[in-house]
Formats: sequence, C-alpha cells, structure tokens
Amino acid sequence: MNGIRRRHKVLFKKTALVSLTLSYIALTAACKTTDSSAEKSVESDSLVLRTKEAPAQKTNGDWDRQIEQLAKGPLSESEADLAFLIAENYINQKQLEPAIRLMRSVFNSQPSLVSGIELVRLVTLAGELTEGEQIASKLQLLYSKSPEPSLARAYIAQLKGNRDEALEILGSTYKKNTKNEEVSARYINLLIESGKKQKAKEVLLQSIAATPQSPYFLLRLARLRAEEKNYKEAKNLLDKLLRISPDNIEGWTLAGFIATQENNEAAAERYFREAYEKQPENDTLARYYITQLLKQNKMQEARRLLLRLEASSDGDEMMDPDLVFQLGYVLFQLEDFAEAKKRFVSLVDKANDKDRMYFYAAQCEERLKNNAQALLLYQKIGDSSEVSRPARQRTIQIKIEEGKFDEAIPLLNDFAQNTTKKPSEEEYKFLAGSFSKMAQFDKALSFADLGLQKFPNSVDLQYLRAAYLEHTVSRFASISALEKLIAKNPDHVQSLNHLGYTLCEANQKLEFAVALVQRAVQKEPKNGFFLDSLGWLQFKLKNYPESEKNLNAALALEPNEPVILEHLGELKYSLGELSAALKYFESAGTIFEKTPKWKIGSDVEWSASKLRVEKRIQEIRRRALPTGAS
Repeated sequence: MNGIRRRHKVLFKKTALVSLTLSYIALTAACKTTDSSAEKSVESDSLVLRTKEAPAQKTNGDWDRQIEQLAKGPLSESEADLAFLIAENYINQKQLEPAIRLMRSVFNSQPSLVSGIELVRLVTLAGELTEGEQIASKLQLLYSKSPEPSLARAYIAQLKGNRDEALEILGSTYKKNTKNEEVSARYINLLIESGKKQKAKEVLLQSIAATPQSPYFLLRLARLRAEEKNYKEAKNLLDKLLRISPDNIEGWTLAGFIATQENNEAAAERYFREAYEKQPENDTLARYYITQLLKQNKMQEARRLLLRLEASSDGDEMMDPDLVFQLGYVLFQLEDFAEAKKRFVSLVDKANDKDRMYFYAAQCEERLKNNAQALLLYQKIGDSSEVSRPARQRTIQIKIEEGKFDEAIPLLNDFAQNTTKKPSEEEYKFLAGSFSKMAQFDKALSFADLGLQKFPNSVDLQYLRAAYLEHTVSRFASISALEKLIAKNPDHVQSLNHLGYTLCEANQKLEFAVALVQRAVQKEPKNGFFLDSLGWLQFKLKNYPESEKNLNAALALEPNEPVILEHLGELKYSLGELSAALKYFESAGTIFEKTPKWKIGSDVEWSASKLRVEKRIQEIRRRALPTGAS
C-alpha cells in the first residue's frame, strides 16, 4: 500500500511471551485451510517452547470460538496482542474479512498507532474508504506528531480521486516534517503526477538542502535533470549518490540510460553490468545489460550470460520470455540455427506475438536448408499479423530458389494485387528483384517504374531500373542511366560497381571504370564482388600483379562464385600458366555442374560464364594432348 508502511511490531508483555507464542503457533495451524487435522501437533524449528505446563491441544471448533470472542472484544492488552498476531496470519493468507474484524477489535480495545495504521490499510484494501478516512482522522488527533495518519489520509484522498485534497494534506504535512524522507517523497511524487514539476523541483531542492546525503532525493533530482536532458548535472548527482550508496540499483540503471542517450555504449554496458551484478535475479536488469552487449556485437559474451541464466532457471518454469528471445537472437547471429529454433519454438505459446516466433523459427529452418519445414511455419502465420507479408515474401523467395517459378509467379501477382494501401519502397524492390531473379526483366522494370512513381527519390529503385535497362532496352541505355544516377548520388556503391563492371564488359572507359570501382571498394573493402570488379578491370588494363591480388581477395570472400574463378583462370591463362588456369576453370565448372539448370538459365551472367568456362577447359585440354592424339 502506497505510503503506509507495514509495521510488524507486536506489543505484548515479556511475561506473556511464552504462552502467547504457543497459543499463536497452535492458532496458526488451526487457521490454515490446507490442514484439516485437528489432532496434528504443531512444531517450530526456531522456537522449541513446548513444556509440561503448555496448554492442551484444542480442536478447530475451540479456536473458532476463541477467535470469535477476540473479534467481539473488548480485549485486554495481552488479548489484543494475540488478536494482532492472528490478524497478521489471516493477512498472509489473504483473508481480509477475519483480519479486519480482529484488527478492528484490537484498535477499539487497545488503540495504538501501529494497529490503527494497519486497520486503515486493511479497510482501504477492502474498499471501505470512508471508514479508513475516519480511522486516519482519529489517529491524527491521537498522534498529532506522527506524519503517518496524514499520509494515510492523503492516500485515501487519492483513491477517491481528490488529488487537490491529497496535495493539500501532503503540503501541510511536509511543512511540519521537512526532514522526513517519506513525507517529502510522497509530496514530490504527487506534485509530479499532477504536472506541477516546478513546485516539485522546489520541494526537492529544499529536501536535499535539509538532508543532503539522502539517496532518494539525489536520485529523484537526477531523474528530473535527465528528463530535462541536462545530463551533465544528472551525472554529477549520480556520482554523489553512488559514492554515498554504491549498491543503489536505480542509480546505476539511470546512469546506464543516460549513457545510452549520449551514445556511450561502453559506459552504458558498464553501468548496467554494475546494476545486474548487484541484483542478478532481476530479469529486467539482465535484459538491459544484455541489450548493451548486443549493441556492441559482443555475441559470445551475451551467449555465455544467457545460457547461464537459462541453466539457473527453475526446471519447471522457463526463464523470462524476453531473455529466451534474446538467447534465440544471439544463437541465430552466431549461426547456431538449430538451438536458436528451439528457443523460438518454445516461445510460441508464451510470447505475446506467436506469429513472430513462427517467423523467426522459419528463418532458422531456412538456414538449416529445411525449406519444407520453413514453408509450413510461414503458413501458420495469420493474415493480420505484422509479419504476414514478410512471411509471404520468404515463401515466394523459397519457391524461386527452388526453381518453382510456376508456383512463385501466381504468389507474386497476388502479393502485388494485395499490396497495402501504403506500399513500402521495400515491397517494390522485392517485386522487381523477384521477377529479375526469374529473368523476367520486363516485369521487373515495370515494378521498378511503379515504385518510382510512389518514391521518385529512391536511389535503390533508380539503380534497379538502370540495371534492368541493359536487358530490356540496351547496354547504352543502362550506362547512361547509371551515369546520371551517380552524378546525383556519388556514394551509391552498387551503382559505382555496376557501372564500372558494365564498362569493363563493354571495354569502354576502363580507367574511368577503375576509378568508379575503387570508390566502391573504399566504402566496402570486404565486398568480394567489388574486389572482383576491380581485379577484372586491372586484368583488362594488364596490371596483372594488382589484378591477381584483388581477385584472390575476392575469392577468399566469395569462394563459391564461379565468375571469380573464371576471372582467375583467364589471368593465369594470359600469363601462360595453363595448369593453374585449368584448375580455376575446372573449379568453376564443378560449381556450374552442381547448380540446377534453371538457376543458371535465370542468371544472365552465369549462363555466359558457363559457356566461356567450358570452351576454355576444352581448349586447354586439347593443347595438353600429344601431337596427333585426339
């Protein structure tokens, strides 16, 4: 209950301690609904108090009558203490009605601040706000120096929706108790909730002046400064707070959030780690800490921590679903797709969005080459789900990758017809790209054009359109479109590489083409296709050492790309190293042999490369034969 501290003080005389404790233990057993045995003896590991003089065991009926008598009152001091104990036991069992009757009897017979506040708490929980207010007012008269009755009255006023009355009560109480942290805290919180932040800051500053070492006030002011984006002062306050109270979890957490706002991920990780290590059972702190690890791509560290949390979770109950999801994500990033799938599947019936879990599990199945299972999971996703269209996109891609164009095309047409009211740029890129993968460049171009009508400034759609022009209009049209695009977008790496490679294939402007591709490589030095373009251009310019260096670097990044192998074969062929050339050509040929015919047929570059590779292999093998041999 907000603002009313639970008091578990039991006010009984020392002389009555043994007999009252024994009676309480027996009554506790009688009150428990889970134990119906009247004869079962009650034992306590901490209090071995049973003696020859102890009273005989009573039946449940006896205790019921005694409890009824206690509830009626009036009570002596010792009886009031016993009734208080029994009421507390009922509270622990969440039985409000008997607890209220006993506590009311205690307060009416032997009024005290403790029993009065407890009675206010109970009747308020039961919804008897008027009675709670009356008792709190009576307590305020009896104990005028204590702020607790006023706090209780303010709380009840809040429950009644009388915020102004609550503010008035707390304001008056604060003036009399400026050094009372709870009073100040309640007043400040209500001022903030009421939108009176300036007044809250005034009270907060006064409170800090009165109690400068108070962790609560330092933290509250730091929060206000952080909300104002005054991070410098907020951090100064937190430094002071954490020197005074180094185990203050909220302080470390707020410091972490400020660090994230300042894009200081390393500091944020350190602060969240401090908070988590001080309270490792707190799943929320674990999530904050792990999120920072993920932001810094510390996947292995995040994996170790998450697996440790998973291992320490209760065997009958899985760890926090958000942490399970984080573990699935980490395992996916580390390419442990089988284990990632297990986590996502385990969340299907526990996560708020089961369709999303189906989607992630299907992604794992795709990586495991289980396309049939992936398709089944995608089919489980509802049409109204946020991942419905991405799931349909993946279904189409699988059909295309398997060469099932007759199944993919109707799905693509349906996807296009049922495009959302506000189709995204990505959807147009998907439609255009999908048709281009099937070598249907006319349709691919039409969707690129449709997309540009909606998104005329989309550089990616402009690039796709320029690329498709080579297959639908002419190479010259494609080169012209790419040159215009680069003039306006000089850092678009795909366009730089594509134009450079196209010029290379056309044997035009080779020096200019090298400069274009070098700019792309500078932007993405680990892109194997860009390095291949650069190496191939250098080959055309007879710069063989640089060509070999870049082509080998490209092959290291893309070892299964036959066109790169063909280029290396041509390099070795030109250098007269026929044996080495043959190895590269044969490696490329092996990849082509293992690739489905439909895939080669739908890839213009691969189709041309395959024919060239086969001719080179035949030529080199013929040259290796003895004279006259066939």
